[in-house]
Amino acid sequence: MRIMVVSDLHYDKHVFEGVDESRAWEWLLLIVDYHKPDLLLSCGDWGAAINFEEFYELLRKTIVLSIYGNHENMDVLTKLRNVRSDLPVLMKDGKIYEVGGLRIAGINGIIASKKKVKKGVPRKVVEDFLDTANRLRGEKVDILLIHETPYLPNLFPL
Repeated sequence: MRIMVVSDLHYDKHVFEGVDESRAWEWLLLIVDYHKPDLLLSCGDWGAAINFEEFYELLRKTIVLSIYGNHENMDVLTKLRNVRSDLPVLMKDGKIYEVGGLRIAGINGIIASKKKVKKGVPRKVVEDFLDTANRLRGEKVDILLIHETPYLPNLFPL
């Protein structure tokens, strides 16, 4: 099975720090056409400009499983379904999805000091993130997708 992993595409319709983010989707499709993955995994930050028409062009090429980061069009992302399987594109926190014999799980979002929604994208507190991670403990997960890890001082001291 050929797997591609992508994160932080940041597809948008403007130029950011000299980078034309409107070309990100075109770039992704070129890479997918070249490598022909059976499965594309995303760690989030698709960007605000994703839309159904363009995303379904990608979904006709490969199966996509994704978590969300903090730069998303959640209205689109939550409604997308794969064309080549019965799976949703957006993974639920801590749910295990099986594709080609692999068990894949994800923890959505970024960490914030308070639970809130910013630009339509939910944030979570560290405890929620760790609760999901703990629910997966002992499960046989081959691939775990995360966008951001919480600060863990015992692993990463200042």
